[in-house]
Amino acid sequence: MFMFHGDCGFCRSWAAWLLHRTSSEVSIVAFQDVDDLANYGLAAPDPEAASFLIDKKFNRHRGAEAFAHALRAASPAWRLPVCVDHPRQIRTRARTRSVGVE
Repeated sequence: MFMFHGDCGFCRSWAAWLLHRTSSEVSIVAFQDVDDLANYGLAAPDPEAASFLIDKKFNRHRGAEAFAHALRAASPAWRLPVCVDHPRQIRTRARTRSVGVE
């Protein structure tokens, strides 16, 4: 399940983008439509700050990592295997390069 902030225009746009590119394996819902966030290990402030993907094993992925994991269910053209498998390392490397630290 990909959970996003339903009152955020940016979040709604990306959720709609995902909806048209992922299979039915990923349900895409606004967190405001989820009856009990605690069932997914979340509290009210969590999904207000970032999107979440809850996978089949109930692992929680947050923010860009959640979006990248949702792309695994997308058509092959949209899959990003390296980014999905190592998103934190890729972000860290990009940050250090942008500030000139290697």
